Amino acid sequence: MKQEKPVALDIDLASLEEECQLQPGLMYEAGTQLADQRKNSKIAKNKLKLKAAELGNAMRERPDDFGLSKTTDKAVEDAVLAHKDYQELLKDLIEIEYGEDVCESFKDAVVDRKKELENLVQLHGQMYWSKADTRLKTTEQSREKIMQRVNKKSGKK
Repeated sequence: MKQEKPVALDIDLASLEEECQLQPGLMYEAGTQLADQRKNSKIAKNKLKLKAAELGNAMRERPDDFGLSKTTDKAVEDAVLAHKDYQELLKDLIEIEYGEDVCESFKDAVVDRKKELENLVQLHGQMYWSKADTRLKTTEQSREKIMQRVNKKSGKK
């Protein structure tokens, strides 16, 4: 499932000052979202372990209720992994971990945005977007002027 790029990651070149002021809040938002997802992931992992222990104990106590002929560790472990309740919790965990990965990606993008803002501010300070020299309209005109200067120096016409 592909996610859309959050609009918050876009940088308005005409408002670099505002973009820089928004960056810490965006970083905080990305960090707290990731922390929430990590917390949810830990909770889901704990629920899954707990369910596995509960099912394992129940299967050892009442193997006939679960259709087990043997109660060896391997047979119980396999039956736990195949149990419907365990599978539902596992599916939930996978979804939560996916959300965690998306939040991690968002946080990485916000860090990249910060670096990009730093570069843009540096370019702005160097007058990168100042007016270009419009005396030479095209590359062809530039070449002609250079060739004229070269020919003058070498004495050719």
